[in-house]
Amino acid sequence: MTHPKTRSTTRCAGRGPTRTFEIVQEQPPPLADDNDDGDVEDEFEIIRDNIDFIEGIEEGDGIEPMDDDEEELRNAAERSMRCRLIEEEIRQTPSKALRISRTSYDLEKKLCSRNFERGMIKRGEDERTTRSVYCGRIGYYYSDSCVVFQNSVDRRRILREENRCDKCLDINSTRHECRWTYSSCYYCKT
Repeated sequence: MTHPKTRSTTRCAGRGPTRTFEIVQEQPPPLADDNDDGDVEDEFEIIRDNIDFIEGIEEGDGIEPMDDDEEELRNAAERSMRCRLIEEEIRQTPSKALRISRTSYDLEKKLCSRNFERGMIKRGEDERTTRSVYCGRIGYYYSDSCVVFQNSVDRRRILREENRCDKCLDINSTRHECRWTYSSCYYCKT
């Protein structure tokens, strides 16, 4: 038993000459409880419309590739946006530098200056026997004013080598609890 065939003609107008396609579809047999021929015809009409729609998508109707002009405009807009961001950063740079200079100046004022050249101890007899933890000189200056080891990296290395606390400079024991652990720095108050 052959089923009736549906023919539809579609015209596609894309780039180039207009083409005509003929679609031949075999209709499925009607369902046993489907006695209304109007519903079946409506359904086939919907299917044909869907076929026309899908063919239009496959041919590229309505979907145009981006022109070179549009792409150039988009690239120009992106470049313009990047230029504005860079120019804004350039405008902000002097104010940032000034802010950093002011902060640095404020910190320098807060930091008590240490006179490394004239750090001689001129106090009581006990203080004249005070030894610098870093260089070992006795009675010349306190450890924080040591003129031999002024670099913090060298000072920390010496403290590690001698197993000393980096806060109080005492020799660490296994149960050493430094009383200065939670204290702020004498010089910068941090």
